[in-house]
Amino acid sequence: MKRILIFVLFLLLALAIALGVMRGRETWSGPVSSPEIVSFTVTPKVIDHGQSVTVAWKTRRAESVILEWAPEQNPRDNMQRREGLPPSGSLTFEPIEDTVYVLACETTTGDMCMAASATVRVR
Repeated sequence: MKRILIFVLFLLLALAIALGVMRGRETWSGPVSSPEIVSFTVTPKVIDHGQSVTVAWKTRRAESVILEWAPEQNPRDNMQRREGLPPSGSLTFEPIEDTVYVLACETTTGDMCMAASATVRVR
């Protein structure tokens, strides 16, 4: 029984060493850094009709930013889009109804960040 246990431990050790040697042959360039949204704000969150809002963002490792917006009640038919925005910036809007803003970013190689969204309520 003791011999079997020692043999199994020896096999596990040999397997661990073999896997370590095989991993050592792979080239590793460090962690892949995807673009990300550092901050995304829409202020103020609630406005009276005729007032404006400021949409501001800051990204990391992104070359291009995309901003989409549409009325909250019917976004698919009324979606608007601005592409090629800088990695950090702001825009001012004067929404006439509750509006959803969606920010996304990408690199020149096509890596995308996780999108962020915010809603403005119009009284």
